[in-house]
Amino acid sequence: MNAIPLPSSGSAIEYSSPIPSWPAALQTLVFVAAIALAFSAALWLYRTEMRRVSRPVAFALLGIRSLLILAALAALLFDPQWVKVRRESMPGRVLIAVDTSESMGVTDTEHGETVPRIELANRIAQQLASELRKKHDVEVVGFDQTLEPLRNPNAKGVASDLKLPLTRAGEIASENPSRLIGVVLFSDGRHNLGRSPQAQALELGARNVPLYPVVMAPDTPPQDVAIVEAQAQATTVFQGTTLPIEIAVRANRWPAGPIRVTLERSANEAGNKPAPLVETISHPGGDATHRITMRAKLDQPGPQSLTITAESMSAVDRFPGNNRRTLRVNAVKERARVLLIDGEARWEFHYLHTALGRDPNMEVRSVVFRQPRITPASDDDVRKVGTPARKLPADVESLSAYDCIILGDVEPEQFTVAERERVEKFVAETGGTLVISAGKRAMPLAYTKDENDPIRRLLPLREPRIWSEKLGFRLNPTVDGSSSWFLQLAATRVESQNLWEQFPPHFWAVSGEAKAGGEVLASADGRPIIVRQNYGFGRVLYVGIDSTWRWRYKVGDRYHHKFWGQVAQWAATDRLLPTGNPAGTIRFGTREPSFKPNQPVEIVVRSSETLPPLPASALKGANIIHRTSEGEKIVATLPLVLADGGPLEHRALANDLPPGRYRIELEIPSWGDQLLDGSGKRLAAEFEVLPFDGEEMLELSANRGLLNELAVASQGRVFEPSQAKELAELLLARSTEIDLRKAIPLRSSWWTFTGFLFLICCEWALRKWAGLP
Repeated sequence: MNAIPLPSSGSAIEYSSPIPSWPAALQTLVFVAAIALAFSAALWLYRTEMRRVSRPVAFALLGIRSLLILAALAALLFDPQWVKVRRESMPGRVLIAVDTSESMGVTDTEHGETVPRIELANRIAQQLASELRKKHDVEVVGFDQTLEPLRNPNAKGVASDLKLPLTRAGEIASENPSRLIGVVLFSDGRHNLGRSPQAQALELGARNVPLYPVVMAPDTPPQDVAIVEAQAQATTVFQGTTLPIEIAVRANRWPAGPIRVTLERSANEAGNKPAPLVETISHPGGDATHRITMRAKLDQPGPQSLTITAESMSAVDRFPGNNRRTLRVNAVKERARVLLIDGEARWEFHYLHTALGRDPNMEVRSVVFRQPRITPASDDDVRKVGTPARKLPADVESLSAYDCIILGDVEPEQFTVAERERVEKFVAETGGTLVISAGKRAMPLAYTKDENDPIRRLLPLREPRIWSEKLGFRLNPTVDGSSSWFLQLAATRVESQNLWEQFPPHFWAVSGEAKAGGEVLASADGRPIIVRQNYGFGRVLYVGIDSTWRWRYKVGDRYHHKFWGQVAQWAATDRLLPTGNPAGTIRFGTREPSFKPNQPVEIVVRSSETLPPLPASALKGANIIHRTSEGEKIVATLPLVLADGGPLEHRALANDLPPGRYRIELEIPSWGDQLLDGSGKRLAAEFEVLPFDGEEMLELSANRGLLNELAVASQGRVFEPSQAKELAELLLARSTEIDLRKAIPLRSSWWTFTGFLFLICCEWALRKWAGLP
């Protein structure tokens, strides 16, 4: 449709193509043929009438007939219309959202308030809605972890999801882009469920829908004591492990005095409950965050709950709900099975064998190829007295009984290619962990010359080379290393970092460049020294020094044993993903059995080398199924993305899952029956998203920074409750304008009919006057 504007403002003539579905060339051909035929007939009449009338009369008749032909063709082929457009204002639409989460139930008495935040917000919201309804349509909703119409506001929500009202605004704007003129958000700005709402705010800004947050909390928190952090250094450990729990207790405007922190463990199978652990914090008064570490010994096997509470008698705590946090951990009954392999009994092997052998949670076997043994005793005979064997087990099945193999300075002549391939299968196919410990004789440099050597494939480094320093160097854990619990050698991460800096120096290492997918856990002068990488179903940890025994200087086994013991525990408790097929070619699931409500859930899918890798174009996804008392429902289908570790591993990330139990099923058509168990049912892995545990009441002050960001992103502004009148005036001043369009087809207009009739009458009268029939 095209338009030719007329001099009169707001009016235009519109016309369309002759036959819209035909190609342009064919339309032109039809148009030219119609004109040629019509004017040929008119010219034939003109030439015939020239013999009977004068030239001026004949020419006048030709002109009248030409006008009639042109008008008829224009009406039939172009369908011209007379269009009038009138712009009018119409009621806009405003969304008012009130935060109904638990933190909105706080009464800020320290700041002169006498009613809870939710009551004040509801009163202002209803007054604002009543004023705005004089001109606009208004929708009032309440939100916490869900969104619904606001009827009887009550601050009971256990979480705040600021994305919900912004998503609702996006739905309204999609229905009628021009009507929504603003979103008013009554909240303290605390968002603690899922991803940030920044993306939704930017989308509203692009639609010209401003967000006007009304800050319903003061910038300073009320008087309170709260446990703001409680984290176990590991969620799965061996029975009998003493597990460090890092705890942060924050006191706001609290008087000086002791704060008592208690850690309670759940009862055992016999119903006996261990005695609670108690630690007292001396609070100097005012604002402070106290960090402590409590150590819980997990004597009983199985899943356990650890409950931490903080209480102080210095003042009355109005918010006891944030004084308690609960952790879930799992103590496994089995011991870690470790196989030590070395070319000779060097210092690194000697101290490692001694330290792990004394650990009651370890079952240690060792192989030393070069021994000064002069007795004819067999390996089975000397094993009974703890002496290392001189050769490896003969098959992969024997190796699969171990959780972790620590491969030391073994020379290629001692370690045959067939034995290396068995170790590679132990990692890739049975999900074991290989720790490669560098040595001056051979490891790993002697194995990097042949590209097909299994050790070279397993090594998470490229181009390894010797690095030595006469003055020595110390290892420095990276960001990834600081979050790996087996590198945590002290109660807190800060203390652990200080400890690494105080260790005796090392003087020799084999370093290089981390392979794609390799995770550098510790470095020295920017050189990777400790590197971790997934390989098939298992993992490889590379330790590029041969002198961890130096950590025993003046402290004995304390840190040396702690490091290697935690490495062995990590290898045993993180050995395999929870679900696999009978053929042993696929394993998938989550690394942890449970997750916090706002924690992303990573799903890992690994396949063995015997299964063809999935091409990039292959359909591959993971169904997330929510299991409730009412049944099961697929809540998401996530695409599986190739991981950096290589073509044998895919991952997916699930966000914003509500608390509950879930099941994972794979949708990979090309794998077919490989995704079925022995009974023909689909393989499934399970995990749990834990209930909210007081997160909503941890921060009781306003998050003004987030509200400002959302307002700026949507081209709005932040208001205080006292500025409600100004906000109403701003929204009343905004309006929505629409164009009312009235189209009159000229072919059906009386004016067009009159014009045609007038020209026909003129032609008839002129012919009769000239004596023509």
